[in-house]
Order: sequence, then structure tokens, then C-alpha cells
Amino acid sequence: MDAVYHAEGRAVPQGEGFLQNYTIRDHLGNTRVVFFSYIDPNNSEELVVIAQAYEYYPFGLFFNAGAEGLPYYPYTYNHKEWNGDYGLDWYDYGARWYDAAVGRWWVVDALADDAMQVDKSPYAYGWNNPVKLTDPDGNCPWCVGAIVGAITDYGMQVASNLVEGKSIGESLTDVDSKSILTSVAMGALGGGLLAKAGKALKGLTKADDAVNAVDDVAKATDDVVERAKTIQNAQSNAVARNKSTTSVAKVTNPDGSKSTLVASSRKTLTSAQRKALKAGETEVKGKGHAEKTIVEHTKKTGQKIEELAASRPVCQNCAKAVNDAGGKIVSPLKKQ
Repeated sequence: MDAVYHAEGRAVPQGEGFLQNYTIRDHLGNTRVVFFSYIDPNNSEELVVIAQAYEYYPFGLFFNAGAEGLPYYPYTYNHKEWNGDYGLDWYDYGARWYDAAVGRWWVVDALADDAMQVDKSPYAYGWNNPVKLTDPDGNCPWCVGAIVGAITDYGMQVASNLVEGKSIGESLTDVDSKSILTSVAMGALGGGLLAKAGKALKGLTKADDAVNAVDDVAKATDDVVERAKTIQNAQSNAVARNKSTTSVAKVTNPDGSKSTLVASSRKTLTSAQRKALKAGETEVKGKGHAEKTIVEHTKKTGQKIEELAASRPVCQNCAKAVNDAGGKIVSPLKKQ
């Protein structure tokens, strides 16, 4: 027996026991690193050893597959099993065998007559876009990714609620359905993105439109978080950076237009921070926590907070104030 394989890697027989190997994978499921750790008997320090490392061309062909003294790890591209029998070097996706050397399947797509891919080759992999799209089993490009995306997002939200001290019942129900729908769409993208990706993509008839729609949703949250950190770090004084907080909020104005508010716990932004503001970002001044400064401002102006991020974890009181105002905190919360 060479090894016992499991979801996170494998156990390799060694002496009277097993050496646990773990994998690091990228956004497409490709195994990039296989590593293990052990305790150095000389100084009792834990050492980490990279046993195998893999690099791929876009369609899955290796251009670097280093290995050090352990059985070859076969679950590589898309975390599918590579089979070198008879020199074929194919990947087993379940429904079909895939040849990374030519970027094509060796069996016709059973869903070739689907309305969204009648214009595509029945042998093409991932609609010829392997950097964004995968095919979980070679036969169902949409369902597995969408389901996994939804389950993963829901599980992470429940876990986060439990960490915050919420009851089990509240943790299971106090979830963001919009986030889950986005994960369904993103999971479907990772699985091939066909018409049955789900209601989150209803009305979109082109794969490019769907990709752009999901990217926009994901980038919106990323943007407000990154802006809070960027504006905070624009301060040249390290002490000021460490002792203050910058908050950024996406808001809807009374006329329905969108804008962005920026506040600092220092009452006002520094000149360097003002220079870092982009078009459409407006400074809000006030004493106390930056998050509450924005909340108080929106109450006076009639603006509605959509989402708010801060350059450091948000306290529970500020989070409650934002939630009471109808907004959503997209930054981590401080532990009580």
C-alpha cells in the first residue's frame, strides 16, 4: 500500500505508523503543493517540508512537477486523478477521460445539445476557458459547483455566528441569502456555468455576461474593504495608523443614486488621506468611532447604508448601530 488518500491529502505508511501529507490547492482545485511536518529530534522544533510541487499550463499539462522521495500524488489538475497507464497521461473526471496534452475530452459531451453550448465543440474542455471554468465530473458543468458554493458559504456564515456567541438556532437562521446566491453563481462558474446555474443568474444568456455579473458582486465587497485599508494606510505616521480607524461605507442617496462616505476615528482625515480619496468618495467628520460617525451622518441626510467596512475589526456596538440603520458590516467583528 503506497498511501491512504483523504479529502485533505493522504497518509503515507512510515515505520509502524503513517506520515500525514497535506495539500494546498488554488481556486480551480489544482493541487499546487504537497507538504508534511515533523518534529526535529535535535531541538524539538516543528519543521515543514514541501514534498511535491506542481505547476501547470492552463489546460492542465505539467511544466513543473517536482517530487521528493514520496509516492507520486496523483490528484493534481482540478484535483482529479492523473492516470499514466499505457503512457496515456489522462485525467479521470468520472463521466469522461480528459487529455491535458490537447486540452480535449476523448468522449463526446452527453450534454452537447444543451441550448447554451450547441455552438461549442462536444470535445472542448471548460468552454475553452480553463482559467475560470472547470467541469466537476465531465458531465454536469453547473450542478456540483453551485451546490458546493452554497453549502460552503452557508457553513462559513453559521460558523461565524457561533464564534460571535449566537445561539445555535440563531446561527442557523441569521444568514445572508444574497451572499449564498452569489456563492451559488460563483460555484456554478467554477463548475462550468451553464443555463441551470440557478436563479441567481436568471435572465443572463451569455457566459461572459454571467462571469461579469458575479465578478461585479464579488468586487463590490472587496472594494469597500480594500478602500478602508488603503485610506487608513495613506497616513505617513505609523503611530497614527496604529491608533486610528478608517471606515468606508457604500450608501444610497435619497434620490436613488449611489455614493461612498469615509470617516476617521481621529475626527477628520489627514491631508494625505484626503489625497487618497477617489472620485465619488466624501469625507464625513465627527467625534468617536468612525462607524458611528457615518451612521449619524446618514440619519441627518436621509442616506441609507448598504455596506460598511473598517480598517480594523468593528466593535459590537458599532456593528449594532450599522445593522439597526439597515446596513451590513463586511469587515470582521471584534471578539467580546
